[in-house]
Amino acid sequence: MASRRVFIITLGVAVLGLFLYGTLRYPAHRGSTNIPTASEGSRAKVNASLLHAQPICPTPPQTPNPYDPALFLRGPPTPHFRDNLRPEVQYITTWIPGGFTNDVMALANLIYVAIQSDRIPIIPEFSGYRGEWEAGFISFGEVFDIPQLSAALRIPILEWNQVKDYHGETRESDELGCWSVWAPYGGDPNPRGSFFTTESRASIDCSYTPIKEPVKLLDMNNPDDAHINLNKLAKLGDREMYDKIMQTHKPESFPPWHPNVLPPDFQLMCTDFLYWASVLEPFEWFTNFSPGWKIARHFKWSPKLQSLGQEYLRRLLAVPPTEAIPAFITVHVRRNDFNAWCNGVPQEECFASLDTYEVRVREIQAELEALPELVGQGPFKVIVTSDESDPEWWQQVRKRGWLTIDHSPTGEDTESKYGTWYSALVDIAIASMGKGFVGTGQSTMSLLSRRRVEEWNGGVTRMVKWGHAGADDH
Repeated sequence: MASRRVFIITLGVAVLGLFLYGTLRYPAHRGSTNIPTASEGSRAKVNASLLHAQPICPTPPQTPNPYDPALFLRGPPTPHFRDNLRPEVQYITTWIPGGFTNDVMALANLIYVAIQSDRIPIIPEFSGYRGEWEAGFISFGEVFDIPQLSAALRIPILEWNQVKDYHGETRESDELGCWSVWAPYGGDPNPRGSFFTTESRASIDCSYTPIKEPVKLLDMNNPDDAHINLNKLAKLGDREMYDKIMQTHKPESFPPWHPNVLPPDFQLMCTDFLYWASVLEPFEWFTNFSPGWKIARHFKWSPKLQSLGQEYLRRLLAVPPTEAIPAFITVHVRRNDFNAWCNGVPQEECFASLDTYEVRVREIQAELEALPELVGQGPFKVIVTSDESDPEWWQQVRKRGWLTIDHSPTGEDTESKYGTWYSALVDIAIASMGKGFVGTGQSTMSLLSRRRVEEWNGGVTRMVKWGHAGADDH
């Protein structure tokens, strides 16, 4: 009886072994069928498949990127953009003539509409941010990490330089019909112009059809509010709605841009300006529920810009490459272009003083030092950025022990090394890397830096009020 039990157990083990061998074995590695071994001095040979078999859990093959821009175009950029559009795909674009930060917000709004209308966004280049637009153009993909953004939002994102070839000495002109949301709202009878579409850059000759009532955010009793409703705008991407609107909205001629008049293109939906746009209420970017920020939170810096920001930080804070960058506080003081908003209040009373910013910095210092992970690491270094050009003002910044990045030829010589854009871009990137941030109220640049510090870094932030003496007293 015992011998029979042993036989049954032995048979079961053998069957199990055959089962496992038959189901878990992987194809042998290609090579010599027998390999000599030196085990115990023997000249025995073993089957190569046992030494080179694939692992039990092999690495799966890479899956194609479903958002690869090449899947949504006919091929490389073409002299005429229409030659590169796939007939079965619908696209959407806008122009961004509002200054860098406002343009970032407009592009987030564009992507929101693209998602709502099942269209693929085509992103234009940023145009220069200083007087005479001397900085030139820079692509969205040089500033932001498009593959990461596309994966996070799960949509393809194209750039105009992938669609149209406009970088040669000569370029072909294209006509395009667009919607104008600026002409009826912006206090200007003309659409919002764009340096990107001009003959010296992309050479896109635009016609415009002003649109008002069908996309207005507030009712017609608020004629002075420039905001449009992004969800209503998305409806124009529907063929039935488009045909209905075109029964009452006709294209207009806006010389000298275009001698002809084209209706808004349906395959490539186009608008002139999307900064003044919301979903629920005006200026909702300043609210916590902002739909635009829910897109822009994924606008992470390109690897190049991220790396440059860290390099500048290490030099400024004297941190060796082998050590982690410590927590620090950034301050953005916006002054010069806010003069028009002072409404007659003298500048020294209208703009918040450095003493006011220092109060907020001390609050951040205390709050950071109370965090368990930062106990004992304070006081934290303070880095200041500003559009102020007065040397005496900057001297007062340095007297407080606060740091600044010197982009001048005698300092980092940033613009000579990397281009005019990078003195601003490095500052903006560094502002997002701190653990604390103090910004200027009503500044969109401060707003986005504040949101990045809060959400990306779990940081602590404050915004300084201004406009009259004592505006930020608390």
